[in-house]
Amino acid sequence: MLTQLFLAAREEGAAPLPYVRQIIRTGLTASAPRLEAISPELATQFLDVEFSEANFSDRLLALGLDDAVRGDATAFDRDRGSLPGSLLCT
Repeated sequence: MLTQLFLAAREEGAAPLPYVRQIIRTGLTASAPRLEAISPELATQFLDVEFSEANFSDRLLALGLDDAVRGDATAFDRDRGSLPGSLLCT
């Protein structure tokens, strides 16, 4: 999920970490339509189902966003070879 948020930040020309913070603070029901507008593929990967089929009252879907923030960040950094400081400024 976090990878899709970083890709969405790139598409919108935003700094990745502040973008992710904003998406997380707006919540899943507000962020999913935004991702769908950017790219239906990103939204599907983010939700793990097509946007039209997503059940936003499903607690597991909401918990996935929290897990992404905690667990995916180090994987993104390792896979991209990016320094955390460069994520703030790109």
